[in-house]
Order: sequence, then structure tokens, then C-alpha cells
Amino acid sequence: MTRPARRADWLAYAGRAVLAFSVLVPAVEVWRIAVLGSGEDLVIGVVATAAYLPLHLRHVHHALRGGRPRAAVATLAVMAAVMVGAWVLIGQQWVFMFASLAVSALCALPTRFALPSAAVVVLWPLFYDWSPGIADGVYSGPYLTLSLIFRATSLFTVIWLVAASSRLRDLRSALSAAAVRAERAALQDDLRSSLGRPLGRVAALSARADALAEQRDPAAVAAVSELVAASRTALTDVTRLVDAYQRVLARSELEAAAALLTGAGIDADMVRAARQSGSLVLPAPDDEAART
Repeated sequence: MTRPARRADWLAYAGRAVLAFSVLVPAVEVWRIAVLGSGEDLVIGVVATAAYLPLHLRHVHHALRGGRPRAAVATLAVMAAVMVGAWVLIGQQWVFMFASLAVSALCALPTRFALPSAAVVVLWPLFYDWSPGIADGVYSGPYLTLSLIFRATSLFTVIWLVAASSRLRDLRSALSAAAVRAERAALQDDLRSSLGRPLGRVAALSARADALAEQRDPAAVAAVSELVAASRTALTDVTRLVDAYQRVLARSELEAAAALLTGAGIDADMVRAARQSGSLVLPAPDDEAART
């Protein structure tokens, strides 16, 4: 498996992990409601989560692919309505679920609308009491806001990193394809400028010799001789050009190998000399090893 294929596999695994994390966060909050709330609250929480979670996962899935879903505003409005309704029925224990709504807003809306919308979602709990009594079993407004910021930021950061990695992979592939096309175009131009004229002359001489031969003109012998000479010259030019390309490739490979040998403590010049003499070259001893 090539390196790009392995990188693509890791990006696919990362995307699945993000989707799993997007399910895990609401599941933990449903568990919180089961522990701290009543049985009725749990039923409402499960139903509301089952209603909004597919919309949330759809927003996250498209964000991982670097796009926005169709009818993003409508699906986000439905999700918000479900979550607000559950909050009215359950109460403060449902507030932690609004982190998913903030993440969906960041994923589904343009930036100029996403940031204000997410800010409203995470800051509105500040209207709660800032210092409720400990015996009341409720949370303060600042605590709820910080909790929403932490949950939303943690999830959206991972989404953004995976999406950025995907875009970087696509950009690298596009640049690689563009480089190949540019190199191919440069090679074609080089071949056309170097061999176009000699090959054109060979074609013209061939047509002339063929015409003279059909007419049984004695000058056909001289035309064929001239064609053979031109063909040999063109062949020499082709051989020289191919050899030049091979030398360029070999030089780049040799420089890369020399860099690897130098990093391993081996003198590349000594390797060349050893190859000619058939001797063996060992890595240079490390300074600390030499001192010991």
C-alpha cells in the first residue's frame, strides 16, 4: 500500500472517530439525565436526542468533507426547535446538549453567521443564577457557559483538523497532477524544439526519395543516401537527448543516496572509491563511542 493510500485510510478512520465522538457526547448527557433526573426526563431526553442526532451527524459529516449540507438552515432550525422544546420540558439538565447545536451551527452555516450563532448558543446560560445554593442541585450560569464552550470547542477542533487534512490531501494531489502535466508539457516542447527540425527533414527527404523512385529517376540513389545520412544524424540527436535525461535522473538519485549515506556517517566519496576497488566502507565511529 502506498503512502497516499495509507494517509487516505487514516483520514477515513479519523472521520469515523469524529462521528463516534459526536454520538458519545450526547450519550453521556443522556446518562447524566438518567442519573440526576426523573424517569419522565429520561424518556423525553432519549426521544429528543434520537430526533436531533441524525441532523447533527449530517452537519458533521458534510463538514468533514469540507462542505455544507443542503437545506442547512432548515435542518439547523429543526434541530434548534427540538432542543429548545426538550429544554423546556427537562430543564437545566438538558443545557449541556446545546453544545451539539453550537457545533452544528459552526458546521452548517457560513462563517459570518456561524460564529454569532454559536456564541449565542453557548452564552445564553449566563442568564441563569450565577451563585445558586449548593443544596439546590443546580448549576450556575458561568459553569454552564464554560461547559458548553469546552464541549463545543473540543468537538469542532477535531472536525476542523480532519477537514483541513482532507483539503491538504486534495491540494497535494492536485499540485502533483499539475506538476506532472507541466513536466510533460516541458518535455514535449523540448522534444519538439530539439528533434522537430531533424525529423521533419527526414520526412521531407523520405517523401522526395519515394517520389524519385516511383519516377525511376537516377537521382533517387543520391536522395536515398542523403536520407540515410539525415536519419543517422536524427538518431544521434535522439540518443544524445535520451542520455541527457537519464543523466539528470541518475544525478538526482545519486544526490539523494549521498545524503542518506552522509546521515548514516558514511562518506559518499569513499563509497564511490570502494565500489571501484571492491573494498568495504564502514560507518565513521561516533564521537562519544570513540572517546569511550
